[in-house]
Amino acid sequence: VLCTYSLDCCSAAEIVDVVNNHQFVLIRRKGKWNVMENAEYKRVKEALRGNVENFRRSLDDSPLGIRIVTAKGETLYANRAILNIYGYTCIEELQMTPREKRYTPESYAEHQVRKEKRHRGEYVPSNYEISILRKNGEIRHLEVFRKEVLWNGETQFQVLYHDITERKQTEET
Repeated sequence: VLCTYSLDCCSAAEIVDVVNNHQFVLIRRKGKWNVMENAEYKRVKEALRGNVENFRRSLDDSPLGIRIVTAKGETLYANRAILNIYGYTCIEELQMTPREKRYTPESYAEHQVRKEKRHRGEYVPSNYEISILRKNGEIRHLEVFRKEVLWNGETQFQVLYHDITERKQTEET
């Protein structure tokens, strides 16, 4: 959108108001056109960019595995830690592996029960333990925390995974 204002019809205060309320201002001075960026808009844009980068790093670099999933369990986002826990190299590998192949048989049966209860609107604890099968067949034990979040304006679920395999092995000995 291009807004035009005649300098002949605007007072100094009105010109300042125009500059404050637009992202860019195109001004002709001494026969040359100059583009001026609104300093406040630029500051807010840079702060937002920094906040987005901080948020992204806090998810991507978390020591906990993190997934954002739909109510149907489809993965929208997976950080490096959850891929490492499963032994996958990319999110597509995680998405393409059927759920029943990512769980031990016992954990998959428990997953199905939780899923059915959620579908019926029954209470399901937001934290629980699962046992998974890594890509190489190794069994890992995870503590899981699940919470509703807004993601791209829609209700989804953030699922955090804490690998407790070593603790479980210590408890068993």
